[in-house]
Amino acid sequence: MWKKFILLLSLDQISKCLIEMKFTDYLVKNFGSAFSLPIPQEILVIIALLISSWAIWSYYENNTSESFTYLILAGAIGNLIDRLRLGYVIDFINLQVWPVFNFADIYITLAVMLIIKEEITQKNGK
Repeated sequence: MWKKFILLLSLDQISKCLIEMKFTDYLVKNFGSAFSLPIPQEILVIIALLISSWAIWSYYENNTSESFTYLILAGAIGNLIDRLRLGYVIDFINLQVWPVFNFADIYITLAVMLIIKEEITQKNGK
């Protein structure tokens, strides 16, 4: 699990560094949360730390899926690093039909989709 987490976190951070250094035209500074909602950085840092702590605890105590754990950790910590280092999150993937996002956002979205799938599967008894 930890190797996958490191790989995903590295992909997120390397991509952001490349955008920051070479392709600044594509860089969007997100000072808020998802969809650039204006939430103070301090609160977002606390939320990321709480979610990361919960994910690790849940993985070891409640047998939360490995995929969910490394995805949610890579996403939360990837954006947390930006917030602590820069005071904002670097977004750069722009599909023109959705707000600009980054790899960490993709990981978080996939983790949420996995949890929803697991909940539906458990409720249906499959």
